[in-house]
Amino acid sequence: MLVCLSRCGSRLFRKHALSAFLAACCLVNPRYHLGTTIMVKYFPKILAWSALLTWFGFIYLFLQYDATRPIAPRPAEGRVYASNNHGHITYLTKQEEDQLHSLEIGALSLFMMAALIDHFQRNPEHIGQIRMIAARHLYDILDPAAWYRAAARAGQRLTPTSIRSVVRVFAPQKRISLHSEENISDCRSRLVGAVGFNTIGPVLGSIKGNKFRLYLIRKDFRNSFSPHFHGKLSVAPSGTIIEGKFKMHFIVKILLGIWFTGVAAIGGKLAVISVKSIANGRATGDTYVPLIYAMLLLLCGLLIVYWGKTLGTDDEAQILAFLQHRLNSRPSRNATA
Repeated sequence: MLVCLSRCGSRLFRKHALSAFLAACCLVNPRYHLGTTIMVKYFPKILAWSALLTWFGFIYLFLQYDATRPIAPRPAEGRVYASNNHGHITYLTKQEEDQLHSLEIGALSLFMMAALIDHFQRNPEHIGQIRMIAARHLYDILDPAAWYRAAARAGQRLTPTSIRSVVRVFAPQKRISLHSEENISDCRSRLVGAVGFNTIGPVLGSIKGNKFRLYLIRKDFRNSFSPHFHGKLSVAPSGTIIEGKFKMHFIVKILLGIWFTGVAAIGGKLAVISVKSIANGRATGDTYVPLIYAMLLLLCGLLIVYWGKTLGTDDEAQILAFLQHRLNSRPSRNATA
């Protein structure tokens, strides 16, 4: 009796789970059964939690093998598959390595399924449109002509002008010099009265004597790498000279220094371990992971700074327009780099 009930329950669960998966993927109408509708609603969450638990299982098994398996190969036992944990190498059997790979790939697959199903549930589309999009992307992947078009577009974007623009973002900022016919006290008074919300925008800052700092506040997004103009007013024979540079906030500079120092220290150590393993002839598939990881950390840091400073280009133009408008100034001929 219990065996029959267990079999019936297993068949019902498989039926509802399969229906929920098909409905979640927009292949069937989920409204025809209450149990299916409930499973469709929670199916992405179930997959996401399953992915997390599977990933924890992979980490646990990896650390367990690292602590209990031999550090020298044993061909008689089939332990010839190296597992590298930051330079500590243990040797596994084919079955143990397959178990690790299965958990690793399974966690990633479950997470991707959960993300895709949740996306299609929040943004429902007809199955015909989904198939059309998938077929078009598949055709682009398999079509050599599509490869040529993609390479041509990449070549057009990677022009000397674009390369110079990237270099310009990381290059030191040039000193900006403006000349105003107003005297220095009038310029200072105009700055004090104009800083805040105005026709140009919410230009904020601080003014101490003849030195000042200006930055732009945006409502649509927050950019930690936005430029701050650090300027100084000085007396000129025919008015006032406004000189300064655009810089990042000093706290952001400190945090970037900590970030890149950590990347250099940790990434450098991982790279040295990988290079030593390769030089000693003990390279495996996992040997290159620390080297790639270190390069990715450095690349991510540079890309974040590049995107942040690129977003701040418009801020620089608006702050300069604000200074020229409020102080009745124009670029000086004696601007120095």
